Amino acid sequence: MVLLSIVIPAYNADKYIEETIESALSQTIDNYEIVIVNDGSTDRTGELISRYESVPNVVLKGYAVNRGAPHAYNHGLLHSQGKYVVFLDADDVFLPTYCERVIARMENAGADIGYANLAVLEGTVRTKATLYGTPRDPRFQNIFGGPDRSFPDDMNLLRRLVLQGVHISPRSIYKRSLFLDYGLEDHRLKITHDWLRHIRFMLYGAKCVFVNESLGYYRIHPEGNSQKDGLANYIENIKIMEIVLSEYAALLSPDEKNFVTQILKQLRVQVFQLLADSPMTTLQIVEFLADKKF
Repeated sequence: MVLLSIVIPAYNADKYIEETIESALSQTIDNYEIVIVNDGSTDRTGELISRYESVPNVVLKGYAVNRGAPHAYNHGLLHSQGKYVVFLDADDVFLPTYCERVIARMENAGADIGYANLAVLEGTVRTKATLYGTPRDPRFQNIFGGPDRSFPDDMNLLRRLVLQGVHISPRSIYKRSLFLDYGLEDHRLKITHDWLRHIRFMLYGAKCVFVNESLGYYRIHPEGNSQKDGLANYIENIKIMEIVLSEYAALLSPDEKNFVTQILKQLRVQVFQLLADSPMTTLQIVEFLADKKF
C-alpha cells in the first residue's frame, strides 16, 4: 500500500503550481504518490502540469471544464491509494520534512488527523509570521482558544473550537479511511468545505495532533478563493451551520446545538451588516437575499 497520497487540485494556478509540485516532490517520506487534478484550467496550468507526466509516482487527472474545489478534491481522493492523504492547494508549499514529521507524530499518538505550523507567504515574499505558532500573523489570531491561543490537548475542547469556527489547518494529513467512513467533500460548498470536513470528522470522534514547527507556507494573495469575496465566505459559513444543525444534530450535545444556533444568528447579522455597507441597491439586496434563500 502507498503510505501517503499528496493531492494537488489546480485551477488557473500557473503562477505558483510549479513551486507547489516541486515542494511535493521534495518530501523526505518514503512511499508516496502525487495526484495532480487539473480542474478545467484555461491558463498555462495544464501545460505546466503535463511536464510531470513521466515523473515516477506522479498521477495526472482532471477534466475539461471547471467544476470547483470539492469536485477536484474528491476526484484526486478517489484516484489515490495512500493510507494517508493530504490536500496541497496549488499555491501553497511544503518544506521537505512536512509529511514525514506529521505522519510520525500521528502514528506515535494514534491520531487520525495531523498537521504542522505554516508560515505566511505574502504573494512570493516569505515571512516569519505563522498561522498557529509564534510569531502569530494578526490575521490568524483567533485560530485557537485559551489564554495563549495554543493547540488544545483536550479533543473535546478542540471539537468545540472547531464548531465555533476555529479552523484546523487545510494542509492537514488525514487517514484516508475518514473519507471512506464519514463522507467526501460536500459539493454544496465552493470555498469553506474544509471547515465542514473538520466538523464532521471531529463529531465522529477523530483525534488530531499538531507539530509546533513551521514546516510549510500558506500563501495569501488576491486570487486565493478564501480571500477574494468575504461575503461569499459568510454565506457559505451560514450554510455550514445549517447543514450541521439539520444533518448532524444527532451527534451534537444540547449545549453544542445551542451555541451552533447562536453562531448561525451571529453570521446572519454579519451578512446583513455587510450588505448594508455595500454599494448594492435595495432591490439588488432583496434579489440577493432571495437568491440565497435567506
